[in-house]
Amino acid sequence: MKVLLHHHAGVFRDAEGSMHLPAFLGKWVDCMAEHVAQIGLLLPQTTEKQAHQDHVLTPRSNLHLHALPTGGRRWDFFQRRRRIAQICREVSGDYDLLLVRGITPRQWTVWQNCRTVRKAFLLVGSLRENRPPFGWQPDVFFTWLMLRIRKMEFGKICRQPGALLLANSPHLVTELRVGQGAEPFFASTNTIAGAQIPPFQFREIHSPVRLLFTGRVVRDKGVEDLLHALALLPETYTLRIVGGVAPKYQAYLNDMASGLGIGKQVEWAGFIPFGETLLAEYGRADVYVLPSWHEGFPHSLWEAAAMSTPVLTTPVGGIPGLVDESMVTFVRPRDPADLARGIENVVKDQTERHKKAAKLHAHSYHYHLENGVKRLLELMTA
Repeated sequence: MKVLLHHHAGVFRDAEGSMHLPAFLGKWVDCMAEHVAQIGLLLPQTTEKQAHQDHVLTPRSNLHLHALPTGGRRWDFFQRRRRIAQICREVSGDYDLLLVRGITPRQWTVWQNCRTVRKAFLLVGSLRENRPPFGWQPDVFFTWLMLRIRKMEFGKICRQPGALLLANSPHLVTELRVGQGAEPFFASTNTIAGAQIPPFQFREIHSPVRLLFTGRVVRDKGVEDLLHALALLPETYTLRIVGGVAPKYQAYLNDMASGLGIGKQVEWAGFIPFGETLLAEYGRADVYVLPSWHEGFPHSLWEAAAMSTPVLTTPVGGIPGLVDESMVTFVRPRDPADLARGIENVVKDQTERHKKAAKLHAHSYHYHLENGVKRLLELMTA
């Protein structure tokens, strides 16, 4: 099979020709390329290497980049769209199947103009729960409008004859079945390879207690809720935040932490590329905390599971479709008081903490990188 893959993540090509992608996508592409005759990357290309492009694709004769234009001025939008359509028509005849991993800003243009025999869409985020606020401020209104348009485009894709619809959580499969009247299939996505999952290790709580957050440091990941929860906990609790953050937002969060009296309990690690250094962060933590407002299924939960780290999170998006209360501790989203209570319960109840962490660790073996890719290819070739 020859697969043409489209996603919104940018690729950077260095002077030696090596291609740099975010690890969540790059490792997935590397694994898929081992099992298909050809894989083409229909991705926007950046002109500068960015920190989150932390994975270098393994050079292969069956791996090809078909770069899409990016950047430019807003009024060049239609010109860029025409160029994207042209590229899709030119290259897609060499492939058997188009796979869109989305939602993406260019999904409908790509879907309309690719001439592959089969087309598949892999949904990796909840459409129902991802609801940006409406407002008349230009940036707020633009974000709200763009998501509305992407949802409408996705609805049209769902109604296309012969479209293969996939989702990376059973919960999202149900959401599509109910909301779109579609018949999708479940295919997990994961960055952790089976060989990267060490044997389970029981943990003792450190003093002071080490809480860990990893991921994009943005408001809807519940970061502000986490700071407010930390202020409700004893001073013996600390929080380490790993992830890229806009300087203006970090300054805002620093001011918030200082105002709450927890400035000295919060440590900023910045972005850490995927690999041993990042996994070691989970290994040193007592509890991994992800109080998101909406999610697809976050790769960080599998990372924590692999490293035997107890997990506290919110039952949003695709999360409750793959893990349950026997594996993680759930708290209500946007509720710092419930978040603080949940953290204390995890720390104090050693028996329950070990039981859940062990079960989550064992559960993660079923969904490692190779198993997810194998399942995806089975569905695409059926």
